[in-house]
Amino acid sequence: MAAGGGGVDPFMTQNALLQLLGTGHGGVLVTLKQDGRPQLSNVTHAYYPDEGVIRVSITDDRAKTRNLRRDARASYHVTSPDRWAYTVVEGTAELSPVAKDPYDDTVEELIRLYRDVQGEHPDWDDYRAAMVRDRRLVLRLKIERAYGIPAGRTGAEGAADDGHRPHRAHRPPLKSAGTHGGHPLRLVKCAGCGRRRSSLLVGADGLAAGAACQRGGGAGVL
Repeated sequence: MAAGGGGVDPFMTQNALLQLLGTGHGGVLVTLKQDGRPQLSNVTHAYYPDEGVIRVSITDDRAKTRNLRRDARASYHVTSPDRWAYTVVEGTAELSPVAKDPYDDTVEELIRLYRDVQGEHPDWDDYRAAMVRDRRLVLRLKIERAYGIPAGRTGAEGAADDGHRPHRAHRPPLKSAGTHGGHPLRLVKCAGCGRRRSSLLVGADGLAAGAACQRGGGAGVL
């Protein structure tokens, strides 16, 4: 779907949101419990833009792993250090086999993941054995959709270095609409709090599909 106000470059629009995945390695994984409620887990990830995949090391006996075996739908949330910008990606999880041998394919993939996040391990033999002992595996989240507020459209410029948001009176005014990187944004009004915000909502095809207020429990596109 395309947003109102003209066409967009799908690659630039996606990159505006997905870029945040590569600026750090921490985020929140959202899986679905058996009763349908979300379960949130703080995890460490590596993002592989060429594959459109996020990789996470998990263990076989954890609730999030059981959730994903039952329902492969998952979301992943990352935010900028000052919490002004954020990205949520949705996708379908793929789980590697559980590590059973120190030199099997799963362990090799776990080593690659470790290197991409932390660099070299001081004792790879010990690491290989630990992966088998802990019954670890790799979660590959294939990104299908992204939404959020990209950096540069949040009024975060000039915020305090300690990561805290400036007092409301000192925040730069938020434009009611406009563009991000030349892409149109929609103005939304939250049915819960009545505030208006501009935001990007990007579908799997990379086109801006609408906009969403992130406060107050409801939004309607104006």
